[in-house]
Amino acid sequence: MTRRLVPPANYTTPPFPSLNVHSLFDATPEKQFTLYFIGDVWRFTVIWTLITFALFHLGAVFIAMFTHGWKKSSWKYLWITPIVYLVVAGIEALVSGTIVGVMSVLMSLLSIAAVVWYTKGRC
Repeated sequence: MTRRLVPPANYTTPPFPSLNVHSLFDATPEKQFTLYFIGDVWRFTVIWTLITFALFHLGAVFIAMFTHGWKKSSWKYLWITPIVYLVVAGIEALVSGTIVGVMSVLMSLLSIAAVVWYTKGRC
């Protein structure tokens, strides 16, 4: 399997959610589900991390409200819980999505560089 570093001539960034959900390999000849640019990879990773973290944090909010929200006195501060949890989820998603997105690009570039370096030395 060869890996192309240069996007095809007619390449456009795929629409959200960007990747092919039917398989892990983009078998289309025009590579329409492949992300080539670091900005696209970063945006894709941060958006999906934000969606995932927000869903899990909202699940925790619903559990907290369900278990502690039956008394009128608990609503004095309980209403702020979803806001705080979503802000925390946003910060966590931005940091972890950035780290994972940039590291995935760097690791793919490093592995390609290692293969090129290794094959050059063997020729």
